[in-house]
Amino acid sequence: MTILSGPTGAGKTTTGVQFLTRAAIEETEGILFQFEEAERTIRERADAIGMPLKKVLEEGCLSIVEIEPDAYTVGEFEQLIREAVRDGVELVMIDGTQGFKQNLRGLEDPTAALLRVGRYLRAAGVSTILVNEVHNITGDFRATEERTSNLADNLVFLRHVEYRGELRKVIGALKMRTSDFEHSLRELEITPEGIRVGEPLPQLRGILTGTPDWETADVPDETNAKQD
Repeated sequence: MTILSGPTGAGKTTTGVQFLTRAAIEETEGILFQFEEAERTIRERADAIGMPLKKVLEEGCLSIVEIEPDAYTVGEFEQLIREAVRDGVELVMIDGTQGFKQNLRGLEDPTAALLRVGRYLRAAGVSTILVNEVHNITGDFRATEERTSNLADNLVFLRHVEYRGELRKVIGALKMRTSDFEHSLRELEITPEGIRVGEPLPQLRGILTGTPDWETADVPDETNAKQD
């Protein structure tokens, strides 16, 4: 299971849908169980950045299932998962943990339920993306809420940082269970041309302590650079 973790607006859903879309283009069938947003909103956001989500949805390589509040019990949702796997789905995305906790009826222990789902999908050979929202936009760093980090084989975090009066997004990997991984942070930009992951940011310090700081001596002066 891969967890995409971060505060609201950091780009978790868009990043996850990008993975689903790319997999669908490569003929890996996927499904998005959406607890947080309407399918229409996801389609509009994808169109705005040039993501070919509409195309893969129409071709049937990817599907979106909206989970409305109180529409399913936890057992019924687990049955939806099993039916998707029987139908040949190879990639499942659950967006996100807060909606999972709030929308399903009869859910006493969200972490235990997610663990059941994760173990079932792993045993079935199905890759899983879990979107986890942390409450604090700034301040002390928390990888996940609701003790979900123990579910992750891979943990990717997205974070807001301030630089020269602007809010920017950064992305980094905190955990990869089966292999080595890059430890540097990179800027994440969501543009009309798509998602762009920038160069490493060695000058950014303190993000895990809750007090991000740019070492300005190492950062090129953008104003002067433009004049040059």
